[in-house]
Amino acid sequence: MVAPDAAPPAIDSLSASPNRPLFSVMIPTFNCAEYLRVCLRSVLAQDLGPEIMQIEVIDDCSTLDDPEAVVRELGSGRVAFTRQAHNVGAVANFNSCIRRATGELVHILHGDDYVLNGFYTAISQRAAEHPTAGMYATAVKFVDEAGTVRNNGGSLSCFGVEVSHQIRRFEAGTPLQFAGTVVRRDSYEQLGGFLPGLVHVADWEMWIRIVASRGIAAVPEQLAAYRIFEASHSSGLARTAENLADIERGLRVVQERGIALREHVVLLSVRRRAQSQAFRLAQRGDREGERANLKFWEARATPRERLRRLVGLVLHRTPPSTWQETPPG
Repeated sequence: MVAPDAAPPAIDSLSASPNRPLFSVMIPTFNCAEYLRVCLRSVLAQDLGPEIMQIEVIDDCSTLDDPEAVVRELGSGRVAFTRQAHNVGAVANFNSCIRRATGELVHILHGDDYVLNGFYTAISQRAAEHPTAGMYATAVKFVDEAGTVRNNGGSLSCFGVEVSHQIRRFEAGTPLQFAGTVVRRDSYEQLGGFLPGLVHVADWEMWIRIVASRGIAAVPEQLAAYRIFEASHSSGLARTAENLADIERGLRVVQERGIALREHVVLLSVRRRAQSQAFRLAQRGDREGERANLKFWEARATPRERLRRLVGLVLHRTPPSTWQETPPG
């Protein structure tokens, strides 16, 4: 695995051309063909035509289903399909998406997520209003396997109506999700691709990198859906607390770039999240996952935090208030 403090992978510049599409909707997928149907339908319902919108599915060598068949069925020749020669992993597949994108605005839309009506219209309007911003994003809602809303996800009004460089919004997690985020390709060309050494927080580090350098123009409305389910890669990382260790690695990367996140705020959020994950896993009867997260927390907790947890357990037999579940991010 590449060290997380390595230089970002280079993204070659595309020659200026009046024939480039405005959007590249790049859909990375792996063993999620049934969700891909929902994803593709949501994009094709807003299709702006091949001159304006490139649509391509990049499969990371799926083994359990046939995403190419879904693309043939629903795409009817409109959607391109590329299959990796072997499984390269999520982050490397994201970088493949960027390199294959020809549009000015790159939307990496996971195959199990989808967009809502008006997404591309809202993004194109923000891009026209703020052409120097490095990225654009809408708020998202969180849905489960069945599409039932589990978390409204909030609004992005915290970024204001102009181009924002508010990196402190990322100190307790990320307010953005891939499903709602579109990046100017020249931002990737300028700043590089996603770091392969970061698994859980490759997006967090990238969004901070872009916002600090070029800024974000946000759309407060929820115009995309991010799917959460127990079998996800992120859920597996939470069982071992590896997602939290990845945040610590990502923090070091950000600091080495000279970006001034408040370290104590980030690390406090990490400790609280370890408690939250331990509590959630305990409720599900996953004692191994609970122990892994508590071990992570205990190695980092302050004396005051240890005392607070002890008092909460003794007096209330329930976790302290810091164990309340935190939003995904």
